[in-house]
Amino acid sequence: SPRAQKAALAPIVAAWGQTDPAAALQWGTEQQRVLGGDVAGTLEPSLLSAWAQKDPEAALRWTEALALELKAGGKEYYPQVLEILGNDYVGHTSRATTADLYSKIKDPALRTETLTRHLQAWQAKDPAAAQAWLAAHPALGLKP
Repeated sequence: SPRAQKAALAPIVAAWGQTDPAAALQWGTEQQRVLGGDVAGTLEPSLLSAWAQKDPEAALRWTEALALELKAGGKEYYPQVLEILGNDYVGHTSRATTADLYSKIKDPALRTETLTRHLQAWQAKDPAAAQAWLAAHPALGLKP
């Protein structure tokens, strides 16, 4: 039944994601689409972070597409998808590394929105480092 399939989806993604987070997340969101569920329903933050550690560009491309899909569908939580990508679940992602990754978002509006949110949070914790990163990236056109 569709209900049983939806219930089984998250545990399958979590288990599979231990060995191949990219494939598990991609498959899980596709299954959510087929079942008519919320595509973010199987988005496990630790798996997305693990994928970003292995292949940040691929994880960014996939996450950007998902965020844009959610935004187009009127889902107000779409920014959280990209925030998950930049969170430090495994202890290796610096705020500067995250900002560098976010600067590669292809959609200009989403890039500006995501970077601005990230930099505001960074400035609250370490204003000097955030300002230094901003100064080193003037082409982005962001203001402190």
